[in-house]
Amino acid sequence: MDDTQRTTATRTPAPNTRASLLNGIAEAVHDHDERTLRRLLTRYAEQATLTDLPALRQALRPRPRPVGRSAFP
Repeated sequence: MDDTQRTTATRTPAPNTRASLLNGIAEAVHDHDERTLRRLLTRYAEQATLTDLPALRQALRPRPRPVGRSAFP
C-alpha cells in the first residue's frame, strides 16, 4: 500500500508563485497579522504590475463566515 499523502493543486498554490503570494496577503489581512502583511506587500510590490491589481482585489474580498462563529477569536 502507498501511504503517502496526496494533495491537490487546488488547495494551496505552489510556493513562491504570484497566486501563493496573493493568498498569503489575503490570509494575513483576514488574520490581522500586520507584520506578515507588510512583508508580503513588500514582496508583492517588487513583482506587481497594474494588471495584477484585479487579482489582489479579488483575493481581498471578504470570505463568508460559517454561521455561529465569532468574527474575532
